[in-house]
Amino acid sequence: MPSFRATVHVLWQNRAFRQFWAASTVAMLGHQLSWVALAWFTLQQTNSSLAIGGLMGMYLVMSVVASPLAGYLFDRYARKRLLVVDHVARGFLYALVPLLHWTDLLSYPLLVFLLSLAGLLAPLSTVGSQSVLPNFVRADQLEAANAFSQLSWQLAVLVGPAVGGALTGLVGAPGTMLVNAALFVVPAVMLTAIPAKVFEGRQRERDCGRADRVSFRDGLRFFLASPALVALTLASLLFNFAYGPLEPALPALVRDDLRAGPETLGLLWSALGIGTIVGTALWTRWPQRWEPAHTLGGVMVAWGIFTGALFWADDPVSGMVLLFLAGLTVSPYNVVAVTLEQRLVPPHLRGRVFGLTTSLEQVGLPLGMLVGGWLASTLGNRETLLLAGVVCAAVGAAVMMSPWLKGGWEKGERGADSRAAQAPRKGWA
Repeated sequence: MPSFRATVHVLWQNRAFRQFWAASTVAMLGHQLSWVALAWFTLQQTNSSLAIGGLMGMYLVMSVVASPLAGYLFDRYARKRLLVVDHVARGFLYALVPLLHWTDLLSYPLLVFLLSLAGLLAPLSTVGSQSVLPNFVRADQLEAANAFSQLSWQLAVLVGPAVGGALTGLVGAPGTMLVNAALFVVPAVMLTAIPAKVFEGRQRERDCGRADRVSFRDGLRFFLASPALVALTLASLLFNFAYGPLEPALPALVRDDLRAGPETLGLLWSALGIGTIVGTALWTRWPQRWEPAHTLGGVMVAWGIFTGALFWADDPVSGMVLLFLAGLTVSPYNVVAVTLEQRLVPPHLRGRVFGLTTSLEQVGLPLGMLVGGWLASTLGNRETLLLAGVVCAAVGAAVMMSPWLKGGWEKGERGADSRAAQAPRKGWA
């Protein structure tokens, strides 16, 4: 088997994959930049961590609702066009935030409404990217491609919060949102340069003319018949729920307990991003390795320990160290989970199955944010982070003992449409 470094070199020679990765990175950078600006703007306008949780929670609720529909659309209509429409439309919505604020027309309910619309569109990219990525690479390159794609999120977490915090402190949250709007239009332009046939894949070419047969029920049946997929989805749902309180509690911790500003908040998120990049680099150098149950459960235990320890953080430096360690240990989770899902699901069902699993997994985020925002405003910021960490570690211990996620790599290789996935790619590599 070629080394990870050799595989990455081959992937980087794949022009279509390189363009797709670059577009995803720019879009995720804009998302992270806006997340910091919106959190600080909401805190300034409402003086409430619960309002932050409500805003971000509604965005994610809408994403949860729309994910199955997004998966259905990706299995039926032109995937490239759907991705471009998503980026352009979300860029427009984010641009409305500063424009309405500067004309004194923006209220908290209207802000929630705009973010809800953005949340409805977001699954076109989240579900869509997961569905189309296997079409860009060979089957033996899939884990490396997912690890490489995780760098999009990790680089965005590294750079976005720091830049977002600095811009918010310099030009204010509305001005930062205007920059973010531009960062969503740029990927749309970049995606137009990739041939449409790359997004569709050979399975879609064989199914051409049978779009009327695409049904939600096919994806649901496949999901329910796969215990490994069900167990993986439940684990991710609970992990997201335990992560959720960090989003509203951390800004409030920075302002109320550490007596700092948005620049410090951005640095804390960037410390997490540095940790994930280092963790991914270390993970990809090891031979493969442990059963998914042990990897995923161990990640959750470590995340719970390090984020729960923010209870004792007395200054920004200790907070950055803890978030760096949390990022260091959490980085393998999405690489392992996404690769396992892609190997378990045949190509022609990926949109519908991933839409369903994404919807179920993401339920945990808005619930965790809403519960976390409420706990932070009643129980306290530090206490909320400690409680969330304990819950996450306990769930991780249970996942490590899951019988359905043991031997998952071998099950995944058998479960996917290996012949279709391994067919040589010509014309765009």
